Amino acid sequence: MLQDSTLLLSIIPNGNFTWGEALHNGQRLPDQLAHFDNIVALATAIQPYRTRSGKPWRVTSWYRPEPWNSRAGGSPNSLHKVGLAVDFVVDLPWAEIRDLFKDWRGGFGIYPNSGGHVHLDLGEYSRWEK
Repeated sequence: MLQDSTLLLSIIPNGNFTWGEALHNGQRLPDQLAHFDNIVALATAIQPYRTRSGKPWRVTSWYRPEPWNSRAGGSPNSLHKVGLAVDFVVDLPWAEIRDLFKDWRGGFGIYPNSGGHVHLDLGEYSRWEK
């Protein structure tokens, strides 16, 4: 378990995302350095979008190894399992969310019927709405 002060640290310098958000308040610790590196890469990629949104993002799921991935109904090949995917909620209309991520090069999904979650990942280009 990480110390509380570590969980409050930004993943990247001057970033909005904390280790606590990525690691589910320290309950999900990677056992591979590559997974920490993936979390940093994703935080680096999404920070400009967070800044442009002008709104806070409530991260609901980031690093999600087994058994948490299966419990959440995640795909066996989920990029959450290696720290390359994040789910969050942001207080913006769906049209603005779609527009914000029009140039996102990875996976982008929105779930208007499931509490308004947004999914981003650093995998192959894909789009979906459920």
